Amino acid sequence: MQADLYNLQPVIGEVNGLRRNYQIVEIDGEVREFGKCDVEIKNKKVEPAPKIRGDIARTY
Repeated sequence: MQADLYNLQPVIGEVNGLRRNYQIVEIDGEVREFGKCDVEIKNKKVEPAPKIRGDIARTY
């Protein structure tokens, strides 16, 4: 895994720190707290932007 460059993704440090190892789910509503970064974090769950969900799935 460490040698696999597809495992590395550029991220915003603040969002990465807040998201921790939370479960990836779909969250009702569209409250965005991080400006143009399309991510929701609520109740120890994370909803990434639809356009990057495939990248996340391939990374896992």
